[in-house]
Amino acid sequence: MNLAAGLLARVLAAGLVGCAPPALDLVAIAGDGGVEVVATRSLDRVTVHSEDGALVALRTMDPPTAHVFVPIALPPGSSGRVQGRTGSIASVASWHNPAAPGPVRLAIEVPLGQPQRPVRAGEVLDVPVPQGSRVPLALHLEALCPVEARVRVDGRTEDLGPIPPGAQRTVLGTLGSEDPVAVEVGISGTEAATFALRPRSLSATEAAGHLEIEDVRFPADAWGRAWRARRSDRVDLPSPWWHALLARAGLGIRARPDQAPWAWQAVTLTNTARTDLPVVLEAVVLDPSGTPAPAFRPRLREAEGGTGTVAALLSVPAGGSATAALPLFVDDDLLPAEASSWTRRIAVLPLGGDEALLVEERPLHARRGNTWATLGLLHALGSALVGLALLMARTGGWLRAARTSDLVTLALFGTLGFVASVASQLLGMAVGAILGPFSPLLTGLVDDVFRVALLATLVTLLPRPGTIALAVLLAFLMRGLAMGSFHPLDLVALGTSVAWLEGTLFLVGATRSPGWHDRSRWGRRIGLAVAFSVAGMASTLGNLAMSAVFYRLWYASWYVFALLALPSGIYMVLACWLAVPFADSLRRVEA
Repeated sequence: MNLAAGLLARVLAAGLVGCAPPALDLVAIAGDGGVEVVATRSLDRVTVHSEDGALVALRTMDPPTAHVFVPIALPPGSSGRVQGRTGSIASVASWHNPAAPGPVRLAIEVPLGQPQRPVRAGEVLDVPVPQGSRVPLALHLEALCPVEARVRVDGRTEDLGPIPPGAQRTVLGTLGSEDPVAVEVGISGTEAATFALRPRSLSATEAAGHLEIEDVRFPADAWGRAWRARRSDRVDLPSPWWHALLARAGLGIRARPDQAPWAWQAVTLTNTARTDLPVVLEAVVLDPSGTPAPAFRPRLREAEGGTGTVAALLSVPAGGSATAALPLFVDDDLLPAEASSWTRRIAVLPLGGDEALLVEERPLHARRGNTWATLGLLHALGSALVGLALLMARTGGWLRAARTSDLVTLALFGTLGFVASVASQLLGMAVGAILGPFSPLLTGLVDDVFRVALLATLVTLLPRPGTIALAVLLAFLMRGLAMGSFHPLDLVALGTSVAWLEGTLFLVGATRSPGWHDRSRWGRRIGLAVAFSVAGMASTLGNLAMSAVFYRLWYASWYVFALLALPSGIYMVLACWLAVPFADSLRRVEA
């Protein structure tokens, strides 16, 4: 029994260890310009404390990153600690800013374009270099007092002459993948400071094995954060006619210059090697034939040399990740009017090498503003204004002109419409979880058929203007109070429904012709079917346009046709077919 219990305890302990998140380790490098923190995991918060525990600096990162620099003035010879945090996991590392090593301060930038790293006499720095290539480097010297300096880099001597306090000098050189480079800095009156750069040769296969493209986000902002207000992998531009209208009217915002990117694409790389890996990221947009697309060619100072490629330098820290933001340019004049698709190709190359380590391809869809959506929105807003104005101007008169028995009938049918609407809404939630966007095609059999049958019956019993408007308004108010669904777009839907229902019923004669009841049953069925179908289609188109404009929901043409043909067409005809004989039977009972 004890053996079994011990075995179970070991299994549980091993499971807990296996499920634990990876450890968080920090390295803190201090200098007069601040503290550089390198972590094994991405950090979302870093705090810098002095030797006595006082808080010196606080920095939060969004998005989190494994390589953080906290700019702060640190006195020479000071010490302290850094705390890095990712979620609920924290780790602490110590930092020490040594006293200035004599009259000058040295920093090395290798490969060129990477962050400067302070260097001291006697150090040997390991530098990853692509196999068979050479990378540029720069030695930065800052004078702390008046000095005369001489720099010797890999056997080549450069005399810098007198340097005043606070001035800087830079010496350039190269570092190959095979031989180390010795650097000697001689200052008049002091012993020469010597350090070495030791290349760590990396083959393309080895470097590619340590790097991984963790994420590619588009669109993003200049800091690599996802741009939530725009749709993923898509470029949406206003219609050309809209641009022309604003230009002719002298309205709109200032035109975006050609050199400004439309957005950025953020590329996050992960490095599992023990040393930092400097890389070059190149991005280009290709057309279906595989050539750079002219509409996305960068135009900033012609720096891309006609290749259509943008590039960025990125140093991926050892055991961590880093993000680069690459601009994407869009030429409105070259973008086709119809929706089109391209391919975004992102290549990761070693700094100083030509062979791509990693290649990632993502789709890019582009389209201009939909003219039909704009016209649909104008139709919905215009119809809503007409319907709401009609309600505000005529509701009181309609109520005063109606008999008490008619008001009771209106209240009864309005309440039944509310019950049908709520039942359809609840049913739609359940069906929508299974059928998704196809649920209206099924729930319309309950909602549209029953609700329109009630309205068609009501207008047959009380064939005069205002009957449908009052019933729809009553159902809207009851639904809003019971379900809490008052929303500006609900008012647009209410106004659109009232305007089209009252208008179409008036045109077919259902609310204006004294001889409506004298028509044949077939004539009344056809008239009501035409009125409710036209009104239903108009309301559906308005709702789809508002969804496209306000919620960025775009629908396929066949789906729009299905909504118009079934819920707004066939279901309306079926409702009117059932309502007319039912209304006739009610009239006979009243008589």
